[in-house]
Amino acid sequence: MCGLPPSFGADFQRPYLDNWLRWAGIKDVTGIQFRPNLVTATGAEDRATAHDQARDVAKNF
Repeated sequence: MCGLPPSFGADFQRPYLDNWLRWAGIKDVTGIQFRPNLVTATGAEDRATAHDQARDVAKNF
């Protein structure tokens, strides 16, 4: 689970979407995780980090 504690839960969306994209012929997939919950103390900072990561990926697209 990419370093997330078990209390955060399982990620069923990413494997499903990765599989679907590969089925559709899209091979170059980069995942960026931002999954806050009600007790996430650093939500705004984590969102900014995810946006920065998305920009970095887009620069190399």
